[in-house]
Amino acid sequence: MSGDPPAYRRSQCLDDRTRQIATVAAFAALGESDTLAIHTRYALNVGVSADELSELVALTIVHAGFPKAIRAAQTTGAVIDEHTSAASSAESNDDEDAGDVGASHRRLSRSKSSPPGA
Repeated sequence: MSGDPPAYRRSQCLDDRTRQIATVAAFAALGESDTLAIHTRYALNVGVSADELSELVALTIVHAGFPKAIRAAQTTGAVIDEHTSAASSAESNDDEDAGDVGASHRRLSRSKSSPPGA
């Protein structure tokens, strides 16, 4: 944990999920879209649901204003769509590739030949 920012080393009284909820709310209110996207991914990975993230963004309207809330909604929506799409794709590939020795190689080849963001 020595590489973590000081705020994350302070205490262990908040679990990762709660910490990410607070972090997403803060970056949404600040209008920091790039950092919000990063922490939205982290939040999804530690078990925060898309519905919970949507509620956080809705609360941003009250505390940070409508323009920042719109930006936060666009950012979190894009990350949630990306996360959902990746999960669906992984499940589909797992179903197709069950028992197939060359499946990993084909997935790697597809990812190398695809343009970024495709």
